[in-house]
Amino acid sequence: MIKLNQPLTLTLTVNDVDTATGAAIEYRKPDGTTGTWTPATLDTGAATVSYDIPADELDVAGHWHVIAVVTFADGDVIPGEAHTFRVYSRYA
Repeated sequence: MIKLNQPLTLTLTVNDVDTATGAAIEYRKPDGTTGTWTPATLDTGAATVSYDIPADELDVAGHWHVIAVVTFADGDVIPGEAHTFRVYSRYA
């Protein structure tokens, strides 16, 4: 269970990243606020994008929506599959 103000390492699987040059993770908080976590760590061998979310950034309880966005050498920017995780209040 993920609680408010708890640090978290978020890892998303992506496809066909052999020629990728960078990545970010876009998010939407339960209150509708959007943003981007970058630089995210891109592991082309494991086909994953990861980001260590500091405790103070998970500041809204509810369902968070995230998506990995990968940049390729040719300039293409491709979003991955959307995912959701829930952050619970302290007393949940």
